[in-house]
Amino acid sequence: ELQSLSIPGTYQEKITHLGNALMNLAGLKSLDLSRNSLVSLEGIQYLTSLESLNLYYNCISSLAEVFRLHPLTELADVDLRLNPVVKNESDYRLFVVRVLPKLRQLGLQTSVKRLSGEIVELKQHLEHYDKIQELTQMLQESHSSLVGTNEHLLQELGQARAQHRAEVEHMHWSYQELKKTMALHPHSGASRGGCLS
Repeated sequence: ELQSLSIPGTYQEKITHLGNALMNLAGLKSLDLSRNSLVSLEGIQYLTSLESLNLYYNCISSLAEVFRLHPLTELADVDLRLNPVVKNESDYRLFVVRVLPKLRQLGLQTSVKRLSGEIVELKQHLEHYDKIQELTQMLQESHSSLVGTNEHLLQELGQARAQHRAEVEHMHWSYQELKKTMALHPHSGASRGGCLS
């Protein structure tokens, strides 16, 4: 036997009346009709075993419609938030408590429970965000360090190239000087038994 039923409204489809649709679901314990366009609760009286009813964001506008919940003696949790009756009837909470003697949660408590769940979720997201920030900072520091190291290496390479060029130029100059000297004294090298040409 079906014990839980969830029929939240969508942008395309919304329930406005229950009629006799719930007549054969007397064993139902939990019903979610949130985000529909219900204007009447006629037909809800068949659900005598119902313990939890979500009517969040519907169009219930009068206490007379809320009174239709009276036969549901097991009902302990009702969510009527964002229904016109909440805004129009200042003492609707007191009325619901009188109509439903077993009531434990009425909208606000349910909302607090949901909020605490959302807060836990938000904290987890924030922790992940902090870790991402930490990693981003570490990456930026590593990047800066690498850039600094690269700049230092490029500077050293530039200095080494300049020094090498100077040494090559000096060696070339020395070679040219040696050639000139040899040209001026062509026999001095031969008399020492050298092989310079």
